[in-house]
Amino acid sequence: MNSELTRNKGFTLIEVLVAAVILFASVTSALLSFQVAMQGTKKATDKLLLLARIEPIKSHIQKAILDAQQETPSAALSGSNNLLEVSFNWTAEVSRKAPPVPRFDPEASQFLRYQDRYMLYSVKVTVSYLSAQEQFEYLEFAYVPELKEVL
Repeated sequence: MNSELTRNKGFTLIEVLVAAVILFASVTSALLSFQVAMQGTKKATDKLLLLARIEPIKSHIQKAILDAQQETPSAALSGSNNLLEVSFNWTAEVSRKAPPVPRFDPEASQFLRYQDRYMLYSVKVTVSYLSAQEQFEYLEFAYVPELKEVL
């Protein structure tokens, strides 16, 4: 009879507590890993959606620069807008100017020289979409539509 009482038929309280702590730590670390993975996925998704809208933004900026050149050529331009749920600010500064190639006028027996017509702008853009924000820099070509002769 005494041998039946000393026989263990289960886990002790300490074994159950240690198992519970190990299980709790495992579940907590799995949930934290899942949360970090979800945050990373959201950031990556926002970044991809932002990058997918870069080409329409560049087209918008190019049109704004060309429109500004039609009116009055300027050394510095800037603007901001919202396009496809993305807000962006941009600045453009002339990095190089050049005139067209001189043309020979046989009647006057001389070369006709022109004012600077071609402009190469350095464009800086800051794009924001939800939690993602990026800065880009690129070169944009523009021209003054009318040729003006230099005397």
